[in-house]
Order: sequence, then C-alpha cells, then structure tokens
Amino acid sequence: MKKATLLISLCATLWVSGCAVIGITQPSGGSGGVAPELGALPQGQVHVVLVRSDKDRAGVMNVFHGGRFHVSLRPGDFTVLSMCPSDTAYTLTSLDSPVQLNEGSVARLVEMRERLPAGQQRYYQVALREAGAIGVQPTLSNAVDWANLTEQKRLVSRVQADCEPKQAPVVAQEVTPAVPAPVVAPTVPKVEPVAIAQPATLSIPSDLVFPFASYSLDDAVGGVQIRQRLEQFLKESGIREVESVVVKGHSDPIGQPHRKELVSGERAKAVAAYVTRTLNLPAAKVRPQAMSDRELLVTNCPVKPVAQRDACNAPNRRVELVVTGRR
Repeated sequence: MKKATLLISLCATLWVSGCAVIGITQPSGGSGGVAPELGALPQGQVHVVLVRSDKDRAGVMNVFHGGRFHVSLRPGDFTVLSMCPSDTAYTLTSLDSPVQLNEGSVARLVEMRERLPAGQQRYYQVALREAGAIGVQPTLSNAVDWANLTEQKRLVSRVQADCEPKQAPVVAQEVTPAVPAPVVAPTVPKVEPVAIAQPATLSIPSDLVFPFASYSLDDAVGGVQIRQRLEQFLKESGIREVESVVVKGHSDPIGQPHRKELVSGERAKAVAAYVTRTLNLPAAKVRPQAMSDRELLVTNCPVKPVAQRDACNAPNRRVELVVTGRR
C-alpha cells in the first residue's frame, strides 16, 4: 500500500521565531475497516471524534466537557463528542478528575478548544505517554484502523449539547402599589477598606524563555527570566499579596490551528507551574490559558521573505501573566 505524506507547517507558536515542519504519514487508501456511520449532525452542532489505538499502553484516559464527565477511553476505543460551536472546549486527562490537577501533574491534562463551524467534524488520535502524559494528534478518517476499534458505550455520557437559542417567556405581572414602610437606618460597623489592585499584565517575549520549537522550560535559563521580570513587575505595580494569576500563551498567525492551540497551551502550563513554585501559591490560583493567535498585537506582517515575516511577528509570540492581588 502506498503512503502519502501530509506536511503540516508548525510555527514556533509562543515566542520562537521561525517554523518547523512535521510530517504526518497516512495511508492513501485507508488503514483497514470502514469508518463508522456517525449519522447526521443535530441542528447547529459539531462532532469531534477521539480515537485511541488498540496498541496504546494501558491506563486511564478520561474525557470531560463543560465540567461534565463524557467517557473513559480504553485502548481500542473511540468516542464522538457532539458540541455547540460556541462551547467546544473539552479536556483529556489521565487523572480521575480535572480538579486533581497540580503543578506535578500538568502533563497529565490537555485542554482542547475547537474552532469549527456548525455541521463540521474533526478526528484526533489520542495516546497515553510516559508518566500519564496525554498525546493528541490530528488525523483523518481514512487514516484510522477502524477494524480494530469499538465505540465506547459502556458508560452513559453526562454531556448534553442543546444549541437551539432559547428565549425566556414573558409573563405579565400585575403591579400593586407598595405602601412605603418607615425606614430605620441599621447600625453598620466601620470596616477599613482593603486595597485590591486592578489586574495588571506582565508580557514576556518567548525567546527569553523557551528554546526553539520547544515548550520545555529550563529553570536555569527561562525560569530566571520569568522570576526576575515577575519580581520587578510586582514591585512596580505595588502588589504585595498575589490573589490569582492567569498565564496566557500567545502565538503568531503562522501554522496549523490545532498545533498552535496545543503548543501554546503546553507553554502556558509550563510557565504556570513555574510561577506556582516561585510564588508558593496553590495550584488552583494559577490558571493557564491557550490563546493561540486569537489576540494578535501585529496583524500586517508580510508573508515573504521568511526572515522579515518572523521578525515582524515577534510581538505576537509572547506569554502574558495577568496578576490580581492586594496592595
């Protein structure tokens, strides 16, 4: 059987200039078996099909959507997520629940955010890596070995997608004129106001933190840059006690959307884990977000030459720390 190779151009999404090229080899005539009949999509919904090979290593892989449990995939299982285009974030994890996430288990949870128009569907190969890490790879239906897969229907999914717009009924009410009662001013104890600082944002260029095309954070290089800039930022902003930190990973607009989403999310998680350790905060107070290229600072960069394009897009490749705290 001849094989065709699909080359996906992956930009170094958060702060790295240049692009890497990843080859995905897929059979040109299918891998065996017939793709299941998914049926017509319900009105206004999208499908995401998650496939776990029967050759994958043993272990738990749970799928959640909107805080609700969907399924638990075993090797050789596949499942279909039906979602609304406006609410397509879902979670893959080897933990029993996403609430168990902490700085030591960041690699065991992946949050996906789809951008699909209604009526579309997408396929992913998912796998369990070492130490419970989750691997996700975009694929095509004819590249999946359906003959050795079974749809997971052992458990009843708690995910329900209802994409029809709803309008609250208007109920006419009879208004009775109210008789004003005497007003007695309550005695309120005097409370000294607490100075809550407005959320402040620290932006760090990617090339100061991550090596080329990588989301591995070296504490002795990238970690030092984060700590020094964070300490100076807190001093200048006057925040004495940090309440919460949102770590946003941003990429430039070059490359495949799925890969930019994944890499930007992993880089945000790496920085969030480091900030959690540095500030000695509970993991629940430091939240990573994969922004991909949805909040570009520069939008008029040329396509060619490549060096000029990458230099122009440098401001888009960044990580932002949105810090809220007390002065």
